Amino acid sequence: MNKKLALKLLFNIGINEVYNEPLPISGGLLHKLYKVETNKGIFAIKVLNSEIMSRAEAENNYLLSELYSHAAKQAGINAVCAKLFNRKPWLFVDNHYYMVFD
Repeated sequence: MNKKLALKLLFNIGINEVYNEPLPISGGLLHKLYKVETNKGIFAIKVLNSEIMSRAEAENNYLLSELYSHAAKQAGINAVCAKLFNRKPWLFVDNHYYMVFD
């Protein structure tokens, strides 16, 4: 991931400046995760594995997972939720799925 792509994704939530090149965050086995420093704070961008997302059930599984995470958070349970874009927890840009987290 590069700075230009990060800005393209984060522009959807009002970010207009990315300070540095996104830094890879280690630990993910299936997806890639990046730390992005912006004019409105630090965000994590997850690049979802294309092979997994090509499965027929993948989109619905991610959607349900995030709906449950948001419900848990609203109920007072600590949860990390992806930002929603048009009621979906991902952005589809340049043939890839991305999720954005605070």
